[in-house]
Amino acid sequence: MYLPSMFRGEPALGWQLAREESFGLLLFGDEVAPLPWLADEAAGTLRGHAAAGNPAAALDGAAVRVVFSGPHGYVTPRWYAEPRAQVPTWNYVVAQAHGTIRRLSEDATRALLRESCARFEPAEGGYDPSWIDPALHDRLLRAIVGLEVTVERMEVKLKLSQNRAPEDRRRVREGFAAAGAAALAAWMERLAR
Repeated sequence: MYLPSMFRGEPALGWQLAREESFGLLLFGDEVAPLPWLADEAAGTLRGHAAAGNPAAALDGAAVRVVFSGPHGYVTPRWYAEPRAQVPTWNYVVAQAHGTIRRLSEDATRALLRESCARFEPAEGGYDPSWIDPALHDRLLRAIVGLEVTVERMEVKLKLSQNRAPEDRRRVREGFAAAGAAALAAWMERLAR
């Protein structure tokens, strides 16, 4: 990833992005597998699952990358103090986790499914895998493969107008907030502190 030093973010911000935007792209060879992930910074892992027929399900011990794309948006020159001396650009947040993938055991995959439901269900007390008939659950479980990536390096790119004067950065942040891009404005606010 092209990563000029002014746009480089700390690995902890990459883990935060992986938790907030948990749908990441698993990259291996020429393949891309879009999958949901549970990010565990303390353990240094990303856990997810793929359909058994997905080429990702065959990976075990391979070097992979998982890319998480965060909020992004068009920056109009009208937000700058001197708009006629500027050109449009794009602000964004992206993280790329580099690591080694392994297949999870059936028991670990069961646990992953319970944790995933607990994490992603929109309401407390939502769906739990125990709701369905155990025989059906076991049959469906055989149709997926649990995966775990041990993250060895987290690259984070925060292109959030850091190359602009403080006044222009403030104006861009306010422009995003007014345009309904609150998440992008919030990432800019984190950098302003």
